[in-house]
Amino acid sequence: MSKVVEMAGRRFGLLLVLAPAGSKYIGRASRAAWRCKCYCGTETIVVGAHLREGMTQSCGCLAVENLYHG
Repeated sequence: MSKVVEMAGRRFGLLLVLAPAGSKYIGRASRAAWRCKCYCGTETIVVGAHLREGMTQSCGCLAVENLYHG
């Protein structure tokens, strides 16, 4: 069983981690999830490993920005 890393208050890209949000299933594995607030104001739930590994850096607004201004 893996250890949950405390991440509340940390920033990853445009996301500020607010609080734990239970868990999400990725395939067959259950992963710790976190409630985050994006710089644009949107709140979203993100898997902690995706934050730490840089896979998720915004609520999706960064991808849209890159699409139009990339």
